[in-house]
Amino acid sequence: MKSEERAEGLGLSPGLSRFVGIAEVIGAISVAAGIYIQIGAALLISTMLGALYKKIFVWNTGFYADEGFGWHYDVIFLCANLLFLATGGRFVLLG
Repeated sequence: MKSEERAEGLGLSPGLSRFVGIAEVIGAISVAAGIYIQIGAALLISTMLGALYKKIFVWNTGFYADEGFGWHYDVIFLCANLLFLATGGRFVLLG
């Protein structure tokens, strides 16, 4: 799937879709590697908030969806990243 088609399916502009994708990858690498954990957590929090907004208010997805994915995993990832942001990553195993 091309990035333009993916952006259209999400209701975003192609530029914003690329920006969100890059921010998510950088945030995930940052948190996983233990480098600038709070910045990475903030990037992931912003993408999770966007995902939650789309799933709850735009797509009307339930917490546990009957078809596809609900938004329960997004809430778990949001809470984990809020913990990393608030504690500075003191609870990571490595780093």
